Amino acid sequence: MEIEIVSGTEADVDAVGPLWRSMVAHHDQLISDRVPVRDADAAWEMRHPQYRAWLAEGSGFLRFARRPDEPEPIGYGFFRLVRSGPTFDLGDVHGEVESLAVAPAARGTGAGTALLEAGREELLRRGCTFWTVSVMEINTGAVALYERVGFQSLTRDLVGRL
Repeated sequence: MEIEIVSGTEADVDAVGPLWRSMVAHHDQLISDRVPVRDADAAWEMRHPQYRAWLAEGSGFLRFARRPDEPEPIGYGFFRLVRSGPTFDLGDVHGEVESLAVAPAARGTGAGTALLEAGREELLRRGCTFWTVSVMEINTGAVALYERVGFQSLTRDLVGRL
């Protein structure tokens, strides 16, 4: 199956909504027995203005995966340039995979890999030499995808109920 990657703008952010909601629902299925997951619509209401702001200020960029014969995206990746912290020398800024979502029916088709490769190319073009991603350990499919494109575990986030 051929997949094309196209750039998105602020005007395209609304098209991300269904994929975002699908990703949140997937997270809910994976981990809601351990950690509460927000309602998908509420989560989108929080994320939507962040995407717009990051695009407007130039600190983020959006890529869509599409099949050439279908207008609706089958996935998207949102990438950010963030200032590096004081401990690890990742350059002045490094790339971050803020969000990566592929429609359930399109998982395993190479859309996620194509989105990550497009993100990598743009981050390199913008001068980044490192990139990061946060992924739930229980999301083994996503972990495997990120490892296939070269990510390695560096730190570990722990969550505990108070």
